Amino acid sequence: MRITGAIDVLGPSIGRFALWEEDRLIGYLNCWQLERGMTIMDVFVQPDRQRKGYGRMLVEHFEEAAQQAGFTRIWLSMVDDKALGFWVRMGYEGHYHDGCGNCGFHKRLE
Repeated sequence: MRITGAIDVLGPSIGRFALWEEDRLIGYLNCWQLERGMTIMDVFVQPDRQRKGYGRMLVEHFEEAAQQAGFTRIWLSMVDDKALGFWVRMGYEGHYHDGCGNCGFHKRLE
């Protein structure tokens, strides 16, 4: 397994991290720097590789890179109902429900 990418790999404020097994893409994480800080836009893991720790591996790698770049908080652009438990286990806090104009999940990096 190897992870490639960086916070600014696609431009000054757009990043991507990709998880590879040999030449097969296992998953990726896209991020974007917004006014309030670094935001995870989406995370994808191949269906046959889900629930095996690969999403955690990607997110932890991203968080470490974000912290090294000076970010102190990570935001999520949205949380899918099926993924809510994953993000809570990863230490993200917040709330989400339909129709809420102030929803959001975030994690303070220490």
